[in-house]
Amino acid sequence: MTEVNVCSSNSTTGEALQEDPSSSLPQEPCFGDYSIYRHEEVESKFLSTAASSSSLAPDTLCWVLLSKGRKRNKASQDSEGEQRKQLLSRAWIVGSSSSEQQQDGRILVRYPKGSTYRVKRENLLPVLMHSSLIVVLAETNLYRRFAVVHTRPNDAFTEIGCDVGILVHRIWEHSTCPQYVSGMDKAPEDIAQAQQRYPNCKFVTWNVPLLQTSQEQDTTSTDNHNPPLPMDLFPQSRKELVVAIDINGNRELEAVQHCIRIVIQEWKPRLIIVKSRELYAQLGGSHKRQDKTDS
Repeated sequence: MTEVNVCSSNSTTGEALQEDPSSSLPQEPCFGDYSIYRHEEVESKFLSTAASSSSLAPDTLCWVLLSKGRKRNKASQDSEGEQRKQLLSRAWIVGSSSSEQQQDGRILVRYPKGSTYRVKRENLLPVLMHSSLIVVLAETNLYRRFAVVHTRPNDAFTEIGCDVGILVHRIWEHSTCPQYVSGMDKAPEDIAQAQQRYPNCKFVTWNVPLLQTSQEQDTTSTDNHNPPLPMDLFPQSRKELVVAIDINGNRELEAVQHCIRIVIQEWKPRLIIVKSRELYAQLGGSHKRQDKTDS
């Protein structure tokens, strides 16, 4: 039996998230203290760049976006406009008031090497700082971009279902603690290829334990169970841990939910990012395929 998992409140502020009235999903959360959202809900509630006149708190961490031009298909411009903007660099907001921050509609930011520049508000994407959140996306390019944006420089990171390590390497490139960036996959050949392509990154072979019925649990030796999640990949603090999950290529929805529960139980990360069309749809979302570009 498939379980539906919906959280209806923000774990940090306690604010209720308005649900789609047409949805028949139950409102009881099934992931303990974690709240689960589709990525559009997170972006509209916490990260909207639409209000060009709004100020940002001092030292807010953002990504500066670089426009890559408009899409030719006008019908897709509104929904994918931000996706057409390339991630340029992280930066921090400078100034304690709106007047100090803004000049000619631009906000003053400080880049990692210390230089400052004024950037249009719509070209600033704040990084998600909230904890105990699960964010679900339907497409790989959106999932990878979201993970790159919202994994902070000092966050530990791992991807379950890392394939040949593309996302792990992108996170590693932007990390200030690359020793705590890793990837896991059930296929030894994929892990070997990932390690060959990105020798400076850490990769581990691991498979999500299969769901078992009560009868199977009674008749199966614990010696045959898959090993638990590794506990030596990160520092003891889980407040700075992001876990990305992409195991849904040939996995049922129950397996994805099971993996999320294992991650919460064993690791308790601040942020879980999940690529799953089935879970996304189960949360009331609809999707269309996006361009493969995920820069």
